[in-house]
Amino acid sequence: MFGADKSPTLVSRYEPFTPYYLHPSEGTGSVISPISLQGNNYDEWGIINSMLVAWIFNTLDASIRKTVPFPDQVKVLWDDLRDRYSLHNGPRIQELKNLIADCKQRGISIAEYYGESHTLWEELASAMKLPSRTCSAAGEYHILLENEKLHQFLMGLDSKKYHEVASGLLMLDPLPSLSYAHGKVLSAERHQSVTAAQDSRNDVVGFAIDGVAQSRAHGSVDVRLCSHCGHKGHEKDKCF
Repeated sequence: MFGADKSPTLVSRYEPFTPYYLHPSEGTGSVISPISLQGNNYDEWGIINSMLVAWIFNTLDASIRKTVPFPDQVKVLWDDLRDRYSLHNGPRIQELKNLIADCKQRGISIAEYYGESHTLWEELASAMKLPSRTCSAAGEYHILLENEKLHQFLMGLDSKKYHEVASGLLMLDPLPSLSYAHGKVLSAERHQSVTAAQDSRNDVVGFAIDGVAQSRAHGSVDVRLCSHCGHKGHEKDKCF
């Protein structure tokens, strides 16, 4: 791509929101070997190849590592693993859509549920390789996609706990963003947690008060039981 000054500009292959993006803080600019290829030292520079092979081997599970030969070239190892385990976009897109449709809260926290849903949507966007939003209808398509995310998120909530807040969000026109909905549901979760804690404390206090009242009531009644006749109010030595 060329800028206004006609000079080439570097474009990252992976956008920051994809799982494949490497942030500069992850050491992408670090020098992994003091050996630089100068044209006449290729054999010496090949030491880096062995280093990369070792790195890949160290990231393989033991069950996979024992099935992989130790190659001379890192490209051979890389291509072999790609051919074995890389899914084509079609099946992976179908799998991701199924996972999104089945993504439910199921007792986990709102933060965990939102994070799981968000990750699936981001991976789907990466697998589908959506084009840049440049045409006149791009804005409308973006709104439709965001609304779909919102509906999926609200449908997966625990309906017994969040039915009212979900219904309120769906009544808004236009529909709110997913991040706004997440904030409202998160606030409802916190409110319910505070209410539950208060109810629990009230139950404990009520139980203690009932116990004191019962003790006082029993204090005015002779609860002795005679082992001879079985009647209350006296003991065996006082039985007539």
